[in-house]
Amino acid sequence: MSKNINILRENETLDDLQRDDLFVIQSRNHYRFSIDSVLLSDFVKTGHDDNCVELCSGCGVISILVHAKCHPRHILGVELDEALHDMSTRSLEYNGIEDITFIREDLKELKSSVKEGSIDVVFSNPPYLLPLKDMSRVSSRFHHTKYETTTSLEDILSVTAFALKCEGRFCVIYCSMRLQELLSKASNYHLFLSKIQFVYFKEGADSALVMCEFVKNKEISVSVLPPIIF
Repeated sequence: MSKNINILRENETLDDLQRDDLFVIQSRNHYRFSIDSVLLSDFVKTGHDDNCVELCSGCGVISILVHAKCHPRHILGVELDEALHDMSTRSLEYNGIEDITFIREDLKELKSSVKEGSIDVVFSNPPYLLPLKDMSRVSSRFHHTKYETTTSLEDILSVTAFALKCEGRFCVIYCSMRLQELLSKASNYHLFLSKIQFVYFKEGADSALVMCEFVKNKEISVSVLPPIIF
């Protein structure tokens, strides 16, 4: 397939994902994905017949990598930011991927477009920092992508619990400092921890990030995976 480089717009880059000749479009003027997206894409496991949803899909990198690795039946990515959604859609076109769909929508409205209990796997790299009193100190590109200004943990868990089948799985990467809150609120939605892996950016330091897999409506033994240390 001949790939069209003219799909790029001003100040955009075409970044090699180092897998299966796949690329993702990003803007120099907007939020760009980082190592947490790559880590989550490797953590997520799906079956070939699974229908999946990615919440806060951003530029689409996680869904594209999960698609390449696991080949699920379909992935629906949900992103509120217009620019990120536009880039993700053009990345699908560039890569010729047909079994991922990205929609621009507030995930709180997803209950109107996804049937309750119809999804096998939900995954998300959501905003996990609480808003500052003065958000003017923060670059606007991070307002919705890193801070809970439009989407909260409660929103993510509510939509996830609605969409998942019984014993469906939810995979998320989150800041370790809020792990207890994540576990407590997830259990309120009958999402029970099944797998956990801590991420350290320096040996001997506190964990910075944590990846968790939850199962809906089923409490099982928890697998603790070896830590990732950079």
